[in-house]
Amino acid sequence: MKVRRTLIISGILLGISFLLQILARQVPGFGQWYAVTIYPFFVNTYARFMSLFPFCVLEWVVIAGILWVLFLAVRGILRAVKKKESVGRMFANGGLFVLLVVSILFCMLTVLCSVNYYRDEFSKVAGFEIRTHSTEELRELCVSLAEEVNAASRQVERDEEGNLILPEDTGEEAMKAMENLGRQYEALSGYYPRPKKVLFGDVMSYQSLMGLYSAFTLESMYNGDMMTYNVPDTMCHELSHMKGFMREDEANFIAYLACRESGNPVLQYSGAMNAFVYATNQLYAAAGSEVYAEIFSLVDEEPIQELAKNDAFWQQFEGPVKEVSQAANDAYLKANDQEDGMKSYGRMVDLLLAEYFDQAEE
Repeated sequence: MKVRRTLIISGILLGISFLLQILARQVPGFGQWYAVTIYPFFVNTYARFMSLFPFCVLEWVVIAGILWVLFLAVRGILRAVKKKESVGRMFANGGLFVLLVVSILFCMLTVLCSVNYYRDEFSKVAGFEIRTHSTEELRELCVSLAEEVNAASRQVERDEEGNLILPEDTGEEAMKAMENLGRQYEALSGYYPRPKKVLFGDVMSYQSLMGLYSAFTLESMYNGDMMTYNVPDTMCHELSHMKGFMREDEANFIAYLACRESGNPVLQYSGAMNAFVYATNQLYAAAGSEVYAEIFSLVDEEPIQELAKNDAFWQQFEGPVKEVSQAANDAYLKANDQEDGMKSYGRMVDLLLAEYFDQAEE
């Protein structure tokens, strides 16, 4: 009876998952309909409930899951040794347990994340025209972002080492920034939970992760061990996923807009710094080191020092863990029809250019 019940539950969950995956990929408009009608229900209920916990629930679920699996494994081995259960029966029960867990996780990932990859792109929602821009136009954008970095940098507080000091209410300010942007773009309006700092930041650092949107617990999490200037932008990036914008380039761009329009120098500095890095990286590829160096010469000393420290921070975590993590993330993005995988993060620059020159024409 237990076997039959497990198979039925797993079959139903997998059936729902595959049905939604097929509808999202094959039926035009389904992803957008789902993102604006069905998905918000989970944010307004499940995410609100998870926000009651001041810690990252996902971390403790993972720890509890590992301990539970170890307990079941030890119990199974002991029962097999005492001949209370055959080895074949032990593996059969283990297989059923794995099937049920995989079915639950796949269903949650589909319902709370994957379908949203097929919603309308933010450029369409915002009315931006994505077109090819010249290298000179890209250079102009980089100059503008350098000016934004300097303007915000001169207003923030720094510690003795020259690093940005984050106020204690930065999480609340990130929420307010997203809510404020939601008044400009209806697709971003509504409830936002408070971003949570992960307990095991070094685990994320080894994976080269600044933040994480958990589809299983509907939490927006960030790595508190990284350079502080990255934190506000990362908070807004992960919160943008809460509105169903799962594409990384769009989340990057939405975070930049939220930070820029917040009126908060700390957030403005964070958003401008990260946008500047993406834009100048693309400029380097398009125009070479000489133009790249010219743009960096426009930036004040403090931001330049922080960028150098940021590079040094991430270099200490180079290794096989990062490579495996990035390969897995790349495969995941491609599985959700993000054909350029990890490179999709850099498409933020297309949105930056579109918005910048749309404003210039007004």
